[in-house]
Amino acid sequence: MRKKLFLIFPIVLILILSISMLFACSTENTERTTTKTVMSGPIDSTEDSTFNITSISVLDSLDPIKFGKYPQTINSSIAVSQDKKSNGYYLGVDKNYYALKKGSYYKVEDIVWDAFRLESGDILLVSQKILYSVRYDNFHDYFDDQMPIIDEKGFIFSEEESAKIKDTKVSYEYSLALRANVTTKMFFLTMNEIQSIYPSASKVLKAGTDYAKINLEVSDYGYSTWWIAPSKGKNYYVSLTGTFSNKSNTTIQTINGDSKIQYTYRGFVPAMIISNN
Repeated sequence: MRKKLFLIFPIVLILILSISMLFACSTENTERTTTKTVMSGPIDSTEDSTFNITSISVLDSLDPIKFGKYPQTINSSIAVSQDKKSNGYYLGVDKNYYALKKGSYYKVEDIVWDAFRLESGDILLVSQKILYSVRYDNFHDYFDDQMPIIDEKGFIFSEEESAKIKDTKVSYEYSLALRANVTTKMFFLTMNEIQSIYPSASKVLKAGTDYAKINLEVSDYGYSTWWIAPSKGKNYYVSLTGTFSNKSNTTIQTINGDSKIQYTYRGFVPAMIISNN
């Protein structure tokens, strides 16, 4: 009997160790593949009023349209009141609004958008120009600083226009293990979306408005770089030659003997979806 127990005990011990190792491996793999989710902003649960960006399917291109207003052209001749209005702008003697930035006034003008009919019947709008410049290094910059600007500040839409703008669910990959989901009105286009709606490189190249070019590098042909949606932890943008790049967006600058990180500003080309009614 003792001999049998002596033989059985090692076998049982080996089985226990094997099961423990399998469980540990399973747990480890689960932890590695779990996607962390960051929620920023209210997520609308009513599917009929919210458009999911992943379901975009462009059928054909439409004629460009004017929709909403935003500061664009620098003003050097029109007299502007010093009284700021409730919308944050100043009124000129020509009855147009002007934005004040770094000592200059910029006229609030109609935004011209490239328009694309979607399979859903809605319309995808993509600004023909870079409307402003943003520093965008990680998801905190977008959620904390840029999303409020994109959705709330600066843009002027009529009541009729506002009623057409659809809330859109977007999902950005800020790293291999970090995906951020948010509902927003304006968003960054992905690389695949840009390639599908702009088969020609000439359309991918974008020039900035006067208001946007304050912080932007401008090529000899008048184009500037602009951000697109991040992918797998890399911040992508359209380069000055119309290609996609994810090269470093920071440089080290020495000021008075101290080394500091200098963040790159690139353009933002708003994209949004409106209902076709």
